[in-house]
Amino acid sequence: MSGEKRPAPEGFAHSSQLVVKRKKSDADLHPGNAVVKSSSQNGTLVQSIPRTSGLEAPIMELTGHSGEVFTVRFNPTAQHIASGSMDRSILLWNTYGQCDNYGQLTGHKGAVLDLQWARDSRALFSASADMTLGSWDVETGTRVRRHVGHEEIINSLDISKRGQELLVSGSDDGCIGIWDPRQKDALEYLETELPITAVALSEAGNEIYSGGIDNTIHVWDLRKKAVVYSMAGHTDTITSLEISPDSQSLLSNSHDSTVRTWDIRPFAPTNRMIRTFDGAPVGIEKNLIRASWDPKGGKIAAGSGDRSVVVWDSNSGKLLYKLPGHKGTVNDVRFSPNEEPIIVSCSSDRNLMLGELVSIFVKPYQHWTAVFVLLVTVMSLMGLIALLGFFHWAAWTIHYFWRENFSGRAIVPDFIVISDEANGVLVTQSLKRFHFLPIFTLAETTALTCLETGIRTPVVFIDAVQRTHQRREVFGRWVHNSASVSTEQAQV
Repeated sequence: MSGEKRPAPEGFAHSSQLVVKRKKSDADLHPGNAVVKSSSQNGTLVQSIPRTSGLEAPIMELTGHSGEVFTVRFNPTAQHIASGSMDRSILLWNTYGQCDNYGQLTGHKGAVLDLQWARDSRALFSASADMTLGSWDVETGTRVRRHVGHEEIINSLDISKRGQELLVSGSDDGCIGIWDPRQKDALEYLETELPITAVALSEAGNEIYSGGIDNTIHVWDLRKKAVVYSMAGHTDTITSLEISPDSQSLLSNSHDSTVRTWDIRPFAPTNRMIRTFDGAPVGIEKNLIRASWDPKGGKIAAGSGDRSVVVWDSNSGKLLYKLPGHKGTVNDVRFSPNEEPIIVSCSSDRNLMLGELVSIFVKPYQHWTAVFVLLVTVMSLMGLIALLGFFHWAAWTIHYFWRENFSGRAIVPDFIVISDEANGVLVTQSLKRFHFLPIFTLAETTALTCLETGIRTPVVFIDAVQRTHQRREVFGRWVHNSASVSTEQAQV
């Protein structure tokens, strides 16, 4: 492909011909059309949830590519999105409103595998399977420059964060290319023996991180043009690398279905691996699935072979979200750079999903609310227990008082001991059955006991015994002539 500038389509920046809105049931979409399906328009994907972003709907589906979508990027202002596909095109989208597809960049002869926006959002850089890089003017839709030099597929692309604008590319030819976007040819190549599948450039611009099919991350010093140290831990091909917003950690994804973070500070311990994140299987397609940081570095996200987007807490490793919606492998996931809880993903199903994350974190004042509710609940339970205890005590007190003062007889003892002078203790009779049914007097109870046990001694002594604070106290003795009580009297 020649390096001459290509004229933009007529009315490139203002044309709406690429935007077609159809219902979800419409499946026969022309490859050149871009479709936006929003829950607010069609009633699909609507949930009664609090809104957390400025998107028109909680979830927006962006359709227009005719092949698998491998890469997606927000521009630095978060107002626009670029996506690259197997169909060899780059589509440009608005983030807000109807998410209109306002541009299409064509010119690559192979799949577009990675994208990077310039810091001023006026240019876009692409890496392709046609072994070239492309520099694009997004305002006019023209390819400004075609960078040649690699001899195999270019898998990964990164851009400098400050200072002179530089590009770093990684290719299957085993070379890491360093490029000045203003020049057609590379400034320099760092050669390795194995294909490079992922690259990242440090914020200071003095180090390059590379990963490949040797399962190891290598750190290059650009002044020495050599590897200064390596980080091992993955057990399969490295698929993506990205440096954290604070430049202290490196995020990696791999075909071993793990996402890992690494300590890249100077003088860090020899074992630099910080944490391993599970839950994003790579799937059978073995695509170069990418992972990314959120703007604050508190969350990380990765695509997955199980057609979901996975989001973790980067500090604790806790899985926060497992987002469904795609119908194929999710190849790339990006957080909005303006710190709104917006995330965009692209998939082998040819679509992009743009949506907002529902907050699952408790705000500070909600902690105090939860504590207050807990305290009120505990105090209510304690009050209920105390009230039940009071009623129990009151019931027994009233019963005791009534039994002692209004039943016409003495307090019913716990048990009685019947004895005589000749034989000693004859029988011990429990009187618990009479505590709630004070029908018999003590004399009648004794007569019944004598009849039941066959006592025929004319004179017996009855000791009334009651338990008080775990002691037995004899509070009364009566002398009873059992022979003077007939069976008929006893049964009354």
